[in-house]
Amino acid sequence: MKFPKLYLACSDDEYSPRFGYAFVTKENTVATTAHILVKHKASDLFKDDFITSLPDNGIMIPINALRLICRKSTTGLLLSDDKQYIELMQKDGSVIRYNCQPGHEFPKYDHLFYKIEDCKPLSKIAVSAIKIYELAQAMDVDDCVLRFHFYGPTKAIIVIPNRSDKDVIGLIMPCMINE
Repeated sequence: MKFPKLYLACSDDEYSPRFGYAFVTKENTVATTAHILVKHKASDLFKDDFITSLPDNGIMIPINALRLICRKSTTGLLLSDDKQYIELMQKDGSVIRYNCQPGHEFPKYDHLFYKIEDCKPLSKIAVSAIKIYELAQAMDVDDCVLRFHFYGPTKAIIVIPNRSDKDVIGLIMPCMINE
């Protein structure tokens, strides 16, 4: 499988350090910039041995490691025995280590997902085309139709791909249009 461009759903802004990581648990992998959020099933992205090695409270993979994984310059990913570092095995035989415990708790995200049946039609809302593109790339669904579910003019829009081969869901924040 092609690894999605999760780094597009991470912030590289030094003033929002918590958003510069993807949060990985045994169940999910989540990344957010605060404007977009993507949630993948962890088993769709990582091998079983890596997932079983994860601590119960998960780890944080920094944006720079995500870029390397996405570029396919790595041949493997391991979690150190002390669960403090991820180790990226490079094609040239070298190993790059990244701290996966940045000292910041990842933002709570589960409460952002509303029930699909609660969505409603809305008017006068705009969504950034650039953010839609980044979200689609981070979801690894750039070749399918995306369904948008609206819940209110100031609430996150749930984005679901129109295919079932991936267990992935996204959120994007709307922009209000003034009349």
